Amino acid sequence: MTEKTILEFAEDIGVTKKQVENKLAKLKKEGTYLGTLKGGKRYLLGSDQEVLKALLSKRKEVPKGTYKAPKNEEFQVPYLEYKFLKEQHENDLKQIENLTNLLDQQQKLTAGILSEKNQLQLELSEEKNKSWWAKIFKGNDKK
Repeated sequence: MTEKTILEFAEDIGVTKKQVENKLAKLKKEGTYLGTLKGGKRYLLGSDQEVLKALLSKRKEVPKGTYKAPKNEEFQVPYLEYKFLKEQHENDLKQIENLTNLLDQQQKLTAGILSEKNQLQLELSEEKNKSWWAKIFKGNDKK
């Protein structure tokens, strides 16, 4: 058998697309992943079609739960999905690095502004402590 979309497969065996999607969702919850995604569409391979056909027609040859992916077998993500996720991860890392640099700059600016504010408050408090005559004759503080 060749690759078929869910709709093509459903039409071939005489069931609705929704029934096939529901069966695929149930199998996915049980740990069995059938089909591959290509361009936003799910395609079923020949072996996947046979398993689904048996499950949907309720034949006794493939009892419920017979076809399961081994628990130790990792789910294989198709190459294009992997490539997309890897690029997205790299972009996220760059964005995190950029945001970290911006945060560092912001903290340095805030520290500088706080230092200037403290200096101005100190000068203001010294100015308030001077006598009235000292305030008028600022330049004559030399002795």
